[in-house]
Amino acid sequence: MVVRDRRVLRMGLVLVAAFGFGLLAAWVSDRGGDGRSAISQMRGMLGNLSAPWVLVPFLASRQYSRWWSGAVFGLVVTLVALSGFYMVCALVTDLGEPTYLASLGKEVWANQVYFVWGVASGPVSGACGAVWHRLHPWKVRALVGLVLMGEPILLFGREFGDGSSL
Repeated sequence: MVVRDRRVLRMGLVLVAAFGFGLLAAWVSDRGGDGRSAISQMRGMLGNLSAPWVLVPFLASRQYSRWWSGAVFGLVVTLVALSGFYMVCALVTDLGEPTYLASLGKEVWANQVYFVWGVASGPVSGACGAVWHRLHPWKVRALVGLVLMGEPILLFGREFGDGSSL
């Protein structure tokens, strides 16, 4: 029974850490800032990097040995981190809503694409984290590299996919 209690405690601590990551990422991204000063622009760029959002479920799921357990936990961790992020965003961004819950709903609705992509990237990163120790090192590096490059590839495809921006 002690082993199960430790696992539950570890899962809880990881979820708290993921929520804290979301809070920190929102603070770093300088939501609600003026966006004009060099510090504000730098914080915005750092806070919007996608790599940490992929690494959070990867690292969190390393405690699992089955890919499907890592995938499920990667999904949960990603959604918890995103929730923390948008809770701070709704707090510091003036959306013109009368209540915090209304602002939170508006913030989440406006940024639902990140939750949708989190539903895809969280399980993939979590599964990679769970099996990374069993794979040949070059396969792990290639898999993690593809996941980390996912956002730039998608953005490039969206920008130049129809050929109109070339």
